[in-house]
Amino acid sequence: MAIAVFRLLVLLPFLWAPIFAVVVGFDGISSAAPPALFNEAPAPVASADSAWPGSTSSNPSTVISDTEELLYEASWWAFKLGQIRIRTAVSKAADGNLRPSATVYIDSYGNLPFVDVHSISATEMDSTLSTRTSRSIEKRNDGWWVLKHDYHPESKKLITETTWQRTKDSAPYTPAKFDTLTVEGQLEDGLSIFFFARANLHSLKTFRLPTIVYEELGRTTLEFTGDTKTIDIEGYEEPVAVKGLRGMAEFEGLFGMSGEFEGWFTDDTAAVPVKAKLGVIIGSIDLELKKWKRVGWTPPRAQ
Repeated sequence: MAIAVFRLLVLLPFLWAPIFAVVVGFDGISSAAPPALFNEAPAPVASADSAWPGSTSSNPSTVISDTEELLYEASWWAFKLGQIRIRTAVSKAADGNLRPSATVYIDSYGNLPFVDVHSISATEMDSTLSTRTSRSIEKRNDGWWVLKHDYHPESKKLITETTWQRTKDSAPYTPAKFDTLTVEGQLEDGLSIFFFARANLHSLKTFRLPTIVYEELGRTTLEFTGDTKTIDIEGYEEPVAVKGLRGMAEFEGLFGMSGEFEGWFTDDTAAVPVKAKLGVIIGSIDLELKKWKRVGWTPPRAQ
């Protein structure tokens, strides 16, 4: 059962939105060991603030912050399962527009018996925070499974490619397998929907979005309720003002994972996710923000 519980973490990004780190080149995942998560950030490539109009509530301009780094811990009941890390970057696309991207790492703790879960996913988004290109690699038994998505909104076609590698850094040892899916509406994946949710936190709207989960298309419903409360988080002295959302994963993932979830985000223009809870058949999995690095930002204190 412990293995099943932690394996569920691999799909958490597709429900609430991922959370891990270290941006790597989009031509592939770096073979070098990732640098420390909370080291000094390099100078920003470009400012996302110049790409979208400003606003008093969250939107793509306010939530996308180059070099932002967030670290979360996942737990099941009293068991600390592992960490989820995310880092955001902003680069300039060939057409001159700014292009946000993010990379997420999921890693189980080494002291858990019979559990060895490691997954890396990277996505590149457009200005609407819809996924355009993504790549993930996941440890499965004695090999590494690689999945690529390439979305063409003008033709509504999503091309998937899967291969297997013997190690994280080796060449594929199986022929690439391709498939083409038709997408109606704005496409999201686990990482892009994380940022989409942040950008729409204050909207008081409900969205039902096509969502790519591994090689299948499903839908995710996000309901921005406007509910507010205060939350205590580790390492911060004051209660934090947060705003909530409710969601529904309208697809079935590993171990029958689907259904309702909820998240709480800072009640400000950054809309940083603070806590989340996902109901599963054997209880619930909790995510909590542990560390962060975002230029000029601190969590909003409750009034």
